[in-house]
Amino acid sequence: GLLLTGSTGIGKTFLADMWFASLPTPYKMRKDYNQFVLDLYRGVWEVTATRMRTEIVAPYSSQGWTKEQLRHMLKTADGNGADTIWDRLTPSSSLMIVPVPYVLASRLIRSSYVLLLDKVQLQDVSSALLMSEVLIWYWRMGGVVVGTSNRVPEDLYVNEVQRERLGALGSASRVRCPVVELGGADAKDYTKLGRRTWFLHEERNHFWDLAHKLLGDSPSSTYLVVFGRKLDVPRVSFDGSACSFTFDELCDMSLGSWDCLSIATTYPTIIITDISSIRLPSGKNQARRFINLVNGLHAARCRIVCLASCTLENLFVPDQPRAVDETDALFQESDTRKHQTQRQRDVPLETLLLSVFSGKDQFLFKGAYSRLLEMTTVLTFDAAEQAPRQPYN
Repeated sequence: GLLLTGSTGIGKTFLADMWFASLPTPYKMRKDYNQFVLDLYRGVWEVTATRMRTEIVAPYSSQGWTKEQLRHMLKTADGNGADTIWDRLTPSSSLMIVPVPYVLASRLIRSSYVLLLDKVQLQDVSSALLMSEVLIWYWRMGGVVVGTSNRVPEDLYVNEVQRERLGALGSASRVRCPVVELGGADAKDYTKLGRRTWFLHEERNHFWDLAHKLLGDSPSSTYLVVFGRKLDVPRVSFDGSACSFTFDELCDMSLGSWDCLSIATTYPTIIITDISSIRLPSGKNQARRFINLVNGLHAARCRIVCLASCTLENLFVPDQPRAVDETDALFQESDTRKHQTQRQRDVPLETLLLSVFSGKDQFLFKGAYSRLLEMTTVLTFDAAEQAPRQPYN
C-alpha cells in the first residue's frame, strides 16, 4: 500500500486517480473517506438487521468458528490473543459469531482487493474505530490500501478520546502503507491557475447568463430520499442535470455528509447563490456544513458555479473583535501594529486565517479552500466528469 501526503493543491488526488485508472483489473474501488465510512455504517446495519431476523429462527452454528480457527487467523502460536478475544466475544457459547468488521472486510475483499481512499481524515472516534477494525481484517485477507491525506499517520486522529484503541491501526498502517510526501517548500499550488466560476456580485450578469443556460427557463422543485428522510431540492433543471441552492438552504439546515453526497451523486452541476463570508468561531456550524458539501462535490467530480459577495480568500474570516475600552488602548495599538507587521511580511491570507481554526479544523479549512479553487476553474468546469452515481437513499 501507500499513503500520499503533502500540502493542499499539489496534486495528491490527481496523481492517485491517474494511478487508479491505469490498474488493469476490475477488482478495484475508489472511495472518498466520508463515502467509505457511510458505506461501512450501512453494512453494519445490514448485517445486524439480518442477524436479528435470523437469530430468532436458528443459531449461528453454521457460521461459527472454533478456537483453533481463530488462533490460525490471528497467526498466534501460544493462543493467548485468541483466548482473550474468545472470552470477550463468546461468554456463553461454544462457537464464536463472526465479528461484523470481519463480515464487512470479507465483502470488500471479494469485490476489490485494491482500495483507494481519498482525503483520509479520522474526525470522530466511532468512525475511526469502525474503519480501523475493518481495515485490519482487510489487510489480513490480502487487501491493498492506497490513501491520500494532508497528514502523516500519527496525526490522522488528533482527538484524545479512546486514542489508545487506535494504536493497532497506526502500527498496521505504518507497515502496510509507507508514507510518500509530495512537493516541498517550493511546491506549486496548481488549483490557483486559470479563470474562475466563482462570481462576485459585480459579475452577476455573467453568472445569471451561465445559470440560465444550465437551469433552463422554468426550473422545478423536487426532493431526494436520504436514509428515509426527505431532502428538498428547490430548483432543478428540466433534464435533471443541474440544481440550484442558496447558501442558507445548504448551510443553515441540519445536513450531514450523507446529504451532501446524495446531492453530489444525483446532479452533475450544482449552482450556489448568496454566499457571504463565514465568521468564525460563531459560524463554525455553517463552515463545517459547507466543507462537507465541498468534499462531497469534489469526490463526485461535480461542476460548481457560485455567486458570492466575497472572494474565496475572504470566505472564512474571524469574528469582529469585541469592543475595547480606553484602559485597553495600549493593548489595542500594540495588537494593531502586530497585524500590520504580519501583513507587511506578505503572509498569505489563508495562512493568517488558520489562527481562527484549531487542531484538525485547520486541515479541513485548507483542504476545502484548495478544492474550491480547483472546482471553480473554467478548465475543471469544462472537463468535469461525474463519478458513478450511488445515491444514499
